Amino acid sequence: MLPNFQQFIAVDWSGARGPKLPGLQMAVCRPGRGAPRLVKPPRPLKTWTRAAVLEHIREAAERDGPVLAGFDMSVAFPFCDLGCYFPGHSASPPGPFALWQTVDELSGQADDFYAGAFSRPGSPFADYLNAPGHRGAKYDVKRMRVTDQQCLSWTRPSSVFNGVGPGSVGTGSLAGMRFFYAVKQLNAPGIKIWPFNELTGRENLVLCEIFPRFYVKYALIDPRTWRDKGFL
Repeated sequence: MLPNFQQFIAVDWSGARGPKLPGLQMAVCRPGRGAPRLVKPPRPLKTWTRAAVLEHIREAAERDGPVLAGFDMSVAFPFCDLGCYFPGHSASPPGPFALWQTVDELSGQADDFYAGAFSRPGSPFADYLNAPGHRGAKYDVKRMRVTDQQCLSWTRPSSVFNGVGPGSVGTGSLAGMRFFYAVKQLNAPGIKIWPFNELTGRENLVLCEIFPRFYVKYALIDPRTWRDKGFL
């Protein structure tokens, strides 16, 4: 059962190292036919931080909930294809919650959920990732999640293991896993992360992953024309 959502938030995520994250953007809309609008970061911030995004969606849920918040990132690595995240590794996390905790712990004390250390040499899982300056020997760009496989006929999803080059999602997804772990640690009954938590309809805040390019393809529109038409 779905809550009667009163606000919808979309977050264009960023895994970059702060303190300035111009690529981190947020838009909001409400039920009806009104157009979404961009949300400016709170003063004195000039750009959003990931911590500020968490605070904003919590406040929005308390004030205007229920709220559905979608994040443009991958919330886990492929698992179903091989029955594990990191094949052959004895410490491969058994599920998404354990994965988020592992990413958080191996990221050290990096500010604002930055998770670059997880993929660098010295990390026990670095061999499975393609990171700036380091391509792991066990990196497999062909591994895709079930979600990604479902989108192959519409667009070209990137491997979550890849953190290098245009369209790479690895760095942002790692930061997102730390972010979702922080949400889980709140242990608030009114906050759920879908599809990992079952929804009852009584939630005040639901978080999920979104794939904006899929929506664009599904709507048969070309975002390259938006600026010409005055949308951007």
